[in-house]
Amino acid sequence: MTFEVIVLPTALEDLARLHDFDLRRAETYEELEAADATNAELEAIIIGKLSTSPDLYRKSTPPLRELVVALRTTGHVVEF
Repeated sequence: MTFEVIVLPTALEDLARLHDFDLRRAETYEELEAADATNAELEAIIIGKLSTSPDLYRKSTPPLRELVVALRTTGHVVEF
């Protein structure tokens, strides 16, 4: 069973803000490329995990839940 994942504009703004943060920290061309790849991978992981098992993740402030995403050397907490 799969679920439809609707990405709200505020979530897209958060991803864009995270991407801008990564771009500002980048000091080499490779780090710029990694920032682009990280943003795309993060979105794909979030949608992939939530479309298959949205109730699996830990409860946060009701009715929200948290998905912890480990990506390369960083971790991200996604509240949904």
